Amino acid sequence: MGLDHPEDGYVRQVARGVGVSSAGQGVGRFLGYATHVAVAWMHGPAQLGFYALGITVVQVASILSQLGMDNAVVRYVAHHGAGGDTARIRGTILQSLAVTLALSLALSVLLFAGAGYLAEDVFGKPFLATMFRAFALSVPFLTFMSMALWATQGFGTLKYAAFVGQVARPLANLVLLVLFYLLGVQILGAVAAYVLSMALGAALALVSLRRVFPGLLAGKAEYEGRELSAASAPMIVANVTQYSNLWTAVVVLGVFEPVPTVGVYSAAARTAALSTLVLIAFGGVFSPLAAGLYGQGRLGELGRLYGDVSRWAFTGALAFFLVTALLARDVMLF
Repeated sequence: MGLDHPEDGYVRQVARGVGVSSAGQGVGRFLGYATHVAVAWMHGPAQLGFYALGITVVQVASILSQLGMDNAVVRYVAHHGAGGDTARIRGTILQSLAVTLALSLALSVLLFAGAGYLAEDVFGKPFLATMFRAFALSVPFLTFMSMALWATQGFGTLKYAAFVGQVARPLANLVLLVLFYLLGVQILGAVAAYVLSMALGAALALVSLRRVFPGLLAGKAEYEGRELSAASAPMIVANVTQYSNLWTAVVVLGVFEPVPTVGVYSAAARTAALSTLVLIAFGGVFSPLAAGLYGQGRLGELGRLYGDVSRWAFTGALAFFLVTALLARDVMLF
């Protein structure tokens, strides 16, 4: 029997990774929907609107905190891993975690201090001040969890990101949400559930990173601040642009429309964004493979694999789009 072509191995790796990521994303989306439905059912659409605004502000702060290093850490961990450069892998991870955590702490303090201004002068809804202050506590946890899980993907595995980010953390959030409701806590109980679940997610992400890279804190670390910054800078714009449509709409609705409208829009936007599951799934597994192949100078294989992944991602996203577009009314009523 002949040996498999090297590209077949990459195709199988992509398929396995996409399967794991898709399963995790599917469970995560389901738990996210269940959480929003639970908040609306327990506390009403107006409180869901407050909740959605708070989460939006947290997500904006977290994306800004990451400075585009989320994609850069995947790229450089995979690149240095292909060359067996453990010291640079360690330096890349530690630098990205330290920089983003420090910035997230600063933005968390800024959000906490400026909550009153945002709530009263920007949104015209004084109760949001309490919500923003409570949500501000989650920013460092969310940022650290995200960066640690991105780092694990640099080693070519998606199972930790899928389990922690899409299953364990959202499930903990939903369970705590129900628990606080049964204890008689109002909407701030939902915020507390979100913050505590993020703290749990950050802890699990660190454990996962230590498992995939046991030598994280052992040995010499070589830092490449200039290279990491150069790769991260364009991604800041890309990340902000990617999420700006949803953020802008939620913020504008929060300023000019009643809070229940924000809740309805949030549910509709989540439904429309289902097609991005495919791109996220393929991107997560393809990025480290691409970095590794590029670092080894195997551009021909990289080009062919890129073509395959592009076709698969487009086909999968188109299927989601058609279902959402043709059954929009039924989906929203459901």
